Amino acid sequence: MISRVLGVFGALCLAGGAALRSTADAQDAQRPDARALYWKGRYEEGDALFARARVHDVSNEVWLARCKLAVGKRAAAEQILKDAARGAPTAEMFHAELALLLLERGELDAAAAEAAAALAIDKDCVSARWVLAEVLKGTGKLQQAEQAYAWFTGYYNRAPRIHAEELLFIGRGVAEHARWTRNRGQFRRLVNDVYPQALTLETNLWPAHLQSALLFLEKYNESDAAAEIARGLAINPHAAELHAARAELALRRFELAAAKAAINRALEINPELLWAHQLQADWLLADLRCSEAIAVLHKALALNPREERTLGRLLAAYIASEPQGALSPRGVRS
Repeated sequence: MISRVLGVFGALCLAGGAALRSTADAQDAQRPDARALYWKGRYEEGDALFARARVHDVSNEVWLARCKLAVGKRAAAEQILKDAARGAPTAEMFHAELALLLLERGELDAAAAEAAAALAIDKDCVSARWVLAEVLKGTGKLQQAEQAYAWFTGYYNRAPRIHAEELLFIGRGVAEHARWTRNRGQFRRLVNDVYPQALTLETNLWPAHLQSALLFLEKYNESDAAAEIARGLAINPHAAELHAARAELALRRFELAAAKAAINRALEINPELLWAHQLQADWLLADLRCSEAIAVLHKALALNPREERTLGRLLAAYIASEPQGALSPRGVRS
């Protein structure tokens, strides 16, 4: 009798274990689907899936915050990440993701603190390393910044395994170091090896196409830049950054109607995309509407008051808005 009861109990345990495994398997199967929705720009659907899944796996908080950020809900994303970091203080991913958000807002001290917290947990946290390098550059510590950017090349060469998203930050760090050291060969390596490697690991990783496009634009290769933007939009037609890149390309060609349409689309998707506001000001300046450009740039400063590209544009807009000869060189310098 006892053996029969134990046998039944064992069977129930096995069945319960199988049920738990099947539930876990279902959750694991759901996560990649939710991430695919995110990469393909189906942010509302992804948001709903990540919100449900975070009960079972707190890492989904990062993806939920990203869905919010993609449509301009920065305050909501920040709150999600702060709550997650408090709830799981030893998880570097929350500190690193929060550091990226704070960096984009120009809050350099807070960004550095979150990056340091992430690196205290994982010294090879690639996104935190990127934030730290950018903060060093932004605060004028150029020698330390150069060393921080150099780290990415060393890490790429020594790391036994690198995830697709890590390659995006590695690419940005390597590119910045290459600019400082005038190492042209690194740019070819990025577009021919690093970003294709990232896309091999994650076929929907449209930011790899975006970063390749920006490198091509930097080198005045407009045809290859346009091709990379098109490849990215084929994956995610709702990526505000890709529409901004398309606008930048159109502005370089002085195709103002196309640029305006792309800028409007970027801002429709993400009203808080700083780059799109900067490009909107560029468009207005190209159309000789300086006072409107100044107003747009002040909106951009509200998103990030330390952004040098916004401040530079604002100075140019003020100079252009003055009558010829009204501003002396001494007045401009002051």
